[in-house]
Amino acid sequence: DKKYIFGEAEQYIPKHRFDEVSNMAEMFKNQIAERDKQLAELKKLAGDNEELKTKLAEMQEINKKAAEELVKAKRDYAIDLELMKARPKNLKALKALIDDSKIEWKDDKLSGLEEQLEALKKSDSYLFEDDVPTGTGKKPGETEKPEPFTKEQALRIRQGLF
Repeated sequence: DKKYIFGEAEQYIPKHRFDEVSNMAEMFKNQIAERDKQLAELKKLAGDNEELKTKLAEMQEINKKAAEELVKAKRDYAIDLELMKARPKNLKALKALIDDSKIEWKDDKLSGLEEQLEALKKSDSYLFEDDVPTGTGKKPGETEKPEPFTKEQALRIRQGLF
């Protein structure tokens, strides 16, 4: 599974998860825009007509629910992103240990999650990846080539002394 970097270099988000949440947010935005347009049209037509007023009230309720779903989707995505930054070995297991009621979402910012993550890192460190760098520092495909001859051997070969 290839990883793509979105944001800071340490924060890896699987491309499929990023696309999934991005598409869901776009879908909710489109739904809200469509509902707003429908509401505006209904308001023009409503006047004193009771049936249209009832329909308008229904549309407003649907619009309100769609807006709540969008906020929930944004909040869930922000939580997932913060959890991924913590580098868990198993995201589902970590999510199960997080108390969602202690997380507040205000002005597109989370509070209360960082404290829970720090406590879990202390008590259940096995849930998180180690901060050990991986790799050898070499470029892919690069191998260490030993010198075929020492300087002394090369000098002897040049002089014809084997």
